[in-house]
Amino acid sequence: MQGLTPFVDGARLLALANGIEANNTLERLQQLVAREVIERLDGAAYEEAYHFIQQTRMQQHQLQTRENLPYSNRVDPDSLNHLDRRILRESLRQAQRLQSSLALRYQL
Repeated sequence: MQGLTPFVDGARLLALANGIEANNTLERLQQLVAREVIERLDGAAYEEAYHFIQQTRMQQHQLQTRENLPYSNRVDPDSLNHLDRRILRESLRQAQRLQSSLALRYQL
C-alpha cells in the first residue's frame, strides 16, 4: 500500500464530488469536515496519519541525503523504533479505513 496515496486520492475524490476547490490534501480534509462530508474525528485521524507518514518519509530522505543514497519512499518498518512502527501501522489502518468508507459510499 502506498502510504500517502489513499489520503491524497480520497480527499481529491470527495472534494470533487462536493464542490471543494482546495488543491492541498490537508485543506481538502479540513473543508470536508467543515461541510460534514466526513466526521470530525475521522478527519482528525486522517490528518494525523497523513502528517506522520509524510514526516517519516522526510526523515528517511534526510538520512538518504546524508548517506549519499538515492531517494526512496519505501520505509522499512524495521528501521523504526517500536513506537514509530506502531504509529505507522495505525496510520496505514487509517488509510484503509478511508478507502473502505469510499468503497461503501460509491459502491465499489
